[in-house]
Amino acid sequence: MPDRPPRRGTRDAILIAAATMLGEDPLARLSVRAVAARAGVSTGSLRHFFPTQRALIDTVLDLMSDVDVPDDPIHDTD
Repeated sequence: MPDRPPRRGTRDAILIAAATMLGEDPLARLSVRAVAARAGVSTGSLRHFFPTQRALIDTVLDLMSDVDVPDDPIHDTD
């Protein structure tokens, strides 16, 4: 059996879809329906992991702020 990449879970698919949408348009309003459609999941599945739109947005922004960006001038210690 060939090695397959690990399958992403529903929560990961939702977060990737939301982060991608923000990457494409940082001023976009992340609606639950639009993110669910982009992730290929039902709105009920999205609500299971993120009961509110605020919970979704906060989680996405927290994850995006944890990304290590090389040569980030904000973290420049010089």
